[in-house]
Amino acid sequence: SLFPFVMSPCFGYIFHYFHDICIDNTDNPNTLEDYQIRVVINTSYLISSGMMRSDCGDIRFSEEMEVCGGDITTSLPYWIKPGTCNTEETEIWVKVPTIPAKSWKCIRMYFGNPSALSLSNPYSVFEFFDDFDGSSLDTTKWRVDNNGGSYKVINGYLRMYVGSDSWINISSIQTFSTSSLVEFESSISGGAYVYIYQGFENRRMRNYRDGNGDYQSLCCGSSCSSTSFDTSRNIWGISTSGGTI
Repeated sequence: SLFPFVMSPCFGYIFHYFHDICIDNTDNPNTLEDYQIRVVINTSYLISSGMMRSDCGDIRFSEEMEVCGGDITTSLPYWIKPGTCNTEETEIWVKVPTIPAKSWKCIRMYFGNPSALSLSNPYSVFEFFDDFDGSSLDTTKWRVDNNGGSYKVINGYLRMYVGSDSWINISSIQTFSTSSLVEFESSISGGAYVYIYQGFENRRMRNYRDGNGDYQSLCCGSSCSSTSFDTSRNIWGISTSGGTI
């Protein structure tokens, strides 16, 4: 939940403006720790109004709910998705230390400091991150098992190609607990009934395009609890009843 912008009378302070972001966890009986929250902000309005730097480098997040932004000594880790700054839907992920069960948690976004340096850093926010920069796969993060398929790293994506009698499996070397939802961005091109699997052995999901060319997802193993798909962003999600992914 986003509260209205406050054009605070903070001139003379390091950050001139702030915006409160309140997270609704009232329906969840569990306390969330080191939890990544997706925030969408219209930074094009703030930049055109002269309240924010054009590169979004002066954004900070804090649990400090001060009237004005001082030194922001408890700045929270965050990452701005490339290409979304100075748009109406700037996508920012913030790692919040604790969100109490059955409760609200408010954090504050400060901005308006022309000399601030960007602290956007995905490695301090996510459990695992790769933006597929460059033209080669980072083999310190990924292993490849290949049977007639091929892959390329291009334009910020890992692209995999298979035929009717081939497959390719590219998996993270690092494993993750699946007690919570795991989300990732992927898309499928080609004809109907083109499949892509995410997961590990009996804890996996199958994403595919059905006979109408529509995206579908389903659980493929006894440990797979549920799946989700955000069609607007090509974001898939999988949750399982235990083990690792």
